[in-house]
Amino acid sequence: MTQIFIALFGLGAIWMAMGTDERLHKWAPIVGLAGQPFWAAFAWETRGWGLGALVVAYTAVYLRGAWVQWEARRWLWRKFGTPSETRCIGCGRELTPDELHHYVLNCERCAGIAMQEMEDAA
Repeated sequence: MTQIFIALFGLGAIWMAMGTDERLHKWAPIVGLAGQPFWAAFAWETRGWGLGALVVAYTAVYLRGAWVQWEARRWLWRKFGTPSETRCIGCGRELTPDELHHYVLNCERCAGIAMQEMEDAA
């Protein structure tokens, strides 16, 4: 049964990551992470210590993928960041004086995201 879950979560994560749907791209590392306990159990059962080391490495990669896909840094900055007149209110990046003048409170990337969200809402 463990191997079935390994296959389902592993292939599911790859399928989601390689597709064209951006919404599925976000979920690919989450699905991959969900399969890691099954890999860990398999490594433990077979005493595969090398496989156990790979489980740790793959878990780190999936965590980084989730961090990037879900824009966790941006969320954390909005939730816990200290307000500053020289930082982007979206992601917390330090803005140059020219960027501040041109983009006001957002960096180019966050201003583009905000513009896309407004277009999608219309």
